[in-house]
Amino acid sequence: MKMRLQKKIFLRTVALIAAGLLFLEGLVLWHTPGKQHARAGGPQELSGYAWSSNIGWIKFRGLDAAGNEYGVSIDASGVLSGSAWAGGKDSNGAMVGIGWLDFDRAKTCDPPTEEAGGSAGAPRNLNDPSDPGNCDGSGPIARLKDGVIQGWARFRSGENPNLTADLWSGWDGWVKFSGLAASGAPYRVEIDPNYADRLRGYAWGGDVVGWISFRGSAQNGEPYGVYIGAPAGTLPMDVALFAEPDVGVGKLDSVDLTAVAYNVKSGDTISFTFACGIDNNNDGVEDGKMVTDTATGNPFRHTEIGVCSYSGKGVYNARVKVQRGSETRYAKTTITILSGGRGETNPSIE
Repeated sequence: MKMRLQKKIFLRTVALIAAGLLFLEGLVLWHTPGKQHARAGGPQELSGYAWSSNIGWIKFRGLDAAGNEYGVSIDASGVLSGSAWAGGKDSNGAMVGIGWLDFDRAKTCDPPTEEAGGSAGAPRNLNDPSDPGNCDGSGPIARLKDGVIQGWARFRSGENPNLTADLWSGWDGWVKFSGLAASGAPYRVEIDPNYADRLRGYAWGGDVVGWISFRGSAQNGEPYGVYIGAPAGTLPMDVALFAEPDVGVGKLDSVDLTAVAYNVKSGDTISFTFACGIDNNNDGVEDGKMVTDTATGNPFRHTEIGVCSYSGKGVYNARVKVQRGSETRYAKTTITILSGGRGETNPSIE
């Protein structure tokens, strides 16, 4: 009991930090009012945020610390797959928070009950330490059926033995999307009958996570929600930065920087400010090279050829500041110079 209480306190402390980071990151939500319609047929992506008063924001599509896209999708048969992230990013772009919410059985093992059309595997053999237990079932764990999400998802940290005294007891990370509350009242996450591209309602994540709201108003009064196939340009912009080459021996005379802007639409005017060799707090990026471009699609990539040069052994930061209207986002990448060159000079921007 003591360890479970300590675990709850730890997770909620992490969640408060993560929730604050998301607001500091400049969360702007969200959508022009009016009836919308989801795209018909084929897989569709979920985007946006759900909210738990215990753990903060849960983001259903975005970029991880390496700049790779993550998210949750629904296929043509209604099966949900992929991962959402509960938390945010710190000033260095590292992912912080309670962690991944997974919708794939391969990552979660078998759910407590089979409600999405899947089949449970054999029970765990307690006499066989090598038996993974309840991890050999098949089929989906969450499905959108008749407008309602049925089944489960699981927070990966609920399976982590470093956070859980017993891997198979205590808080196990499971989130249920429809069922009966302790009071006997029904709850569920469903497609809003008035807005076919958005979800509404509540899921239940146990004592640690609590109720998860899929539609509401943030503290600043802006609406939030989780959308099905939301059009580009209606979601907060996200950015990533890549260097080519990013490793050299002695020096690199010409480094290309490519900034990628996500959740934009064709015709958007976007400004990019590139800076070389600055610290982790974005200091100095204002003095970098600024260019303005017009987005031709989503995502939109802009490359500056040979914008940076480096000499002397070390690991250097390059950063970009990206602006679209009132939105401002930062991203960074690193360039490594190995020993073997001549001279020690400061990074420069062309």
